[in-house]
Amino acid sequence: MVDQLRGIDLYCDGVSIEVKTDTIAHSTGNLAFESVQVDTIGDPGWIWTCQADWLIYLVWTARRAYWFRPEVIRSRALDTWRPLIKSGKVRVSRTDNAAGYVTVCWLVPVADAAALAERVCVIPDRYFLSDDT
Repeated sequence: MVDQLRGIDLYCDGVSIEVKTDTIAHSTGNLAFESVQVDTIGDPGWIWTCQADWLIYLVWTARRAYWFRPEVIRSRALDTWRPLIKSGKVRVSRTDNAAGYVTVCWLVPVADAAALAERVCVIPDRYFLSDDT
């Protein structure tokens, strides 16, 4: 539970990893980066709080895994993405939650997000269930 609060989902050979999944990025053309988790208390989103060594962003429907260093997202995203918000290339999404707060995400075009990734891997078909199973 403590690791989860630090944004760590798993360890592999001593390396900490946070995993995010997205099932619509292939159709929207954007990756969603949570900048505010709970607006009513100023709770920052995972782009600011993740303490894992790696953030792996899985886009299952596009069969891609984007490997990010969280500190790269934090340091370069501000300089790179904030100007794109003003130009409209990066959009801001506000989602109302049933508990009465709003979550804010930056919707970053896949190509711009991929430019910050250290690796982009294709997920082989063998990791997906076929219609026959």
